Amino acid sequence: MKFVFLLFCSIMLSTLSLASNVKQMKPKLCIDCKHFISDSDLGKFGKCSLYPKIEENNMYYLVNGNNDVKNIEYSYCANVRNDDDRCGKEGKFHKRKYLRRTGS
Repeated sequence: MKFVFLLFCSIMLSTLSLASNVKQMKPKLCIDCKHFISDSDLGKFGKCSLYPKIEENNMYYLVNGNNDVKNIEYSYCANVRNDDDRCGKEGKFHKRKYLRRTGS
C-alpha cells in the first residue's frame, strides 16, 4: 500500500513540474500585450503605453500650455523589458490583449 501511495505521489509531482516547465517556456511577448504600441508590422521599435516619457511632455506644456495627448512619447519596449524596476525580463506588468472575434 505504501508503494502505491509513493508511486501516486511521484507521478503527481512529475506532472506538476512538467506543467510549470511548459508555462515557463512560453515567454510574455510585448507584441501580445495590451500596452504595446506598434510602429511597424515587425514591432521592432514598439513602445509601451505604461511608460510615457513625462519629462519631455511636461517641458512642452510649460512652454506653450498645450497638454496634447497625441504628442506623448513612450519608452521603447526593449528598454522597459531590460529594466527590472519596470516590466523586466519576466514581464511583470504584461496584460494579454484579447482580440474580438468577428463572427458570422
